[in-house]
Amino acid sequence: MAQVEQRRVSEHAGIDDRFAGRAVWLPILIIGPFVILLFCAFPHTDDICFAATWRDVGLIAMVRDLYLTFQGRIFSFVAAIVPFLVHGTLGGDLLVDFRAYCAAALGATLALALWGCNALLPTASRSIRLFLGLMLAAVLVAGSPQPEDMIYWATGIGFYTIPSLFCLGVMIWLYLQAVGMKPLGASAVVVLAAGGMLIATATEISGPVLLAIVVGSFLHRWLLAGAPRQPLAHALILGAIAIGIAVVLLSPGNAIRMRTIGTDQGIGLRALIGLPMAVAHLAQFLVRRLTNPALLAWLICLLCVAPRGDRRPREMATRALLTVWWPLLTTMITIYGALWIGHVATGRLLEQRALNYLHFVLVGGLSLTAITASAAYGERVWGMIEVRWPRFDKAKLAVAGLLFMLVTPHFLQAVQILPYVGPIHRLAQERFAQLGDGKLPGAPIADRTLVLPAASDGDIPWFADPVKNDPDAWTNGCVARYAGVRSVEIAPPTSN
Repeated sequence: MAQVEQRRVSEHAGIDDRFAGRAVWLPILIIGPFVILLFCAFPHTDDICFAATWRDVGLIAMVRDLYLTFQGRIFSFVAAIVPFLVHGTLGGDLLVDFRAYCAAALGATLALALWGCNALLPTASRSIRLFLGLMLAAVLVAGSPQPEDMIYWATGIGFYTIPSLFCLGVMIWLYLQAVGMKPLGASAVVVLAAGGMLIATATEISGPVLLAIVVGSFLHRWLLAGAPRQPLAHALILGAIAIGIAVVLLSPGNAIRMRTIGTDQGIGLRALIGLPMAVAHLAQFLVRRLTNPALLAWLICLLCVAPRGDRRPREMATRALLTVWWPLLTTMITIYGALWIGHVATGRLLEQRALNYLHFVLVGGLSLTAITASAAYGERVWGMIEVRWPRFDKAKLAVAGLLFMLVTPHFLQAVQILPYVGPIHRLAQERFAQLGDGKLPGAPIADRTLVLPAASDGDIPWFADPVKNDPDAWTNGCVARYAGVRSVEIAPPTSN
C-alpha cells in the first residue's frame, strides 16, 4: 500500500514537473515587455528636479533643505538621485546609468520572487519553484496598480519600490523564522533594526507598514507552540522603526507641504472620518486587486501545488485556526492602517504609486495564507472536489488561469507601447546629448535658451514628456536648472 501511495505521489509530481517546465514560458512572456521597455527609460520631471537641486547645493544641503521645506522622506531623497550620483562619480552615459538603476529594480523584484518561492516551498521540485517564482514576479510587476512608476521612474523606485521589496522580503523571512521555530539572531536583529529605520524614512506609510509586519510576526510566535517569543529582539526592531517614523513626522516641511496642497486644516476631523472611509478605500483596493488576472492566476497555480494536509477544521483548536489565517488578518489590518494614514494626510485614496506598495503587502499576505490554508485544509477540500466533480483536473484549472493571465491590463498596455521603443529611445538619446552632464555645482546659470528636439509621437503612456510646449511650465524649469540655462523650449516639429 505504501509503495502504491509513493508511486502515486511520484507520478503526480512528475506531471507537475512537466507542466511547470512547459508553462514557465508564460510568466517569462509576461515579464518580457517590461524588460524591453527598459530601453525607453529616461529621467522624468521629479527625477530631474531632485538632480538639479543636488547639483545646485550638494547632497547634504539638498536633504536638509527638502526636510525643512518639503517633507521628511530622507531615505527616498537620496535613493531617487542614485543614477545621477553614480553618473557624477563614475561618468559615462547618464541614460545607461539610469536604465541600469531601473533594471536593478526589476531584477531585485525578480530575485525576491524566486527566493520567496524557493524558501516557502522547499519540498517542491526545482522546476515548480522556478515556475512559481517567475509567476510571482509577473504578479508583482504586471499585476501592480502602476508598474511604470515602479520600474521606469527613479523617484518611484526610491520612494516606493525599494521599500516595497524590503517589506515583502521581511514579511516572508519573519514568517519562515516563526513557523520554523527559529530565533532571531543578533545579526538579524541589527539588520532588521537598521534597515527598518532607514525604510521607515522613505514615506509616511513605510514605517507603520513595517511596524505592523513586525508586531504581526511577534504575535504569530505566541500562537505557535514552541516558537521562541524574543520580546527584547522584537522591541529593538520596533524601536528602530519608531525612530524612523518620528524622523518623518517631525519634519518641518510637512506643514508647508500640507498647506500647499490644502490639507493643513481639519486633520482631527479627517482622522475621525477616515476610520469608515478607510474601510471604503480598502474595499475599493481589494476589488481592483482581487479581480486582476495576474493575481488570480498566481493564487490558482500556488494552490494547485502547495503542500496539503488533512486536518479537519472542526478538529482544530481556536489558536490553530487563528494561526492559519493570521497572515491574511495582519495583512488586512496593515493595509487598512496605511489607507487611513493616507486619508488623514490627503483626504482621499492613496495615489496609485503608493498603492504599488500595498500591492506587494497584499500579494505577500495572500501567498502566505494560501500556503497555510492548503496545509490545513488542502487534502480535505481537494478530496471533496474530486468526489463531487470526478472529471475535475487541476492541470486544466492551472492552464485556464495562465491563459487568463494574458489579459492582465498592464501587460497588454506594455505590449501596445513596444512599437514606440525605437522613437522614445532615440529622442531620449538626442535630448540628453544636448543636456550633457548638467550644470556643475556652483556654476552660474547661462543666459541662453536651450532648444530640445520635439517628440514625434507626443506623450506615450508611461513615458510622458518632461518638457512642455509652455516655456514657463514648472517641468521646463526643472530641466533648465539641471542644464544650467535660463529656459528650455521644444523645437517646432519638422514637416516631412
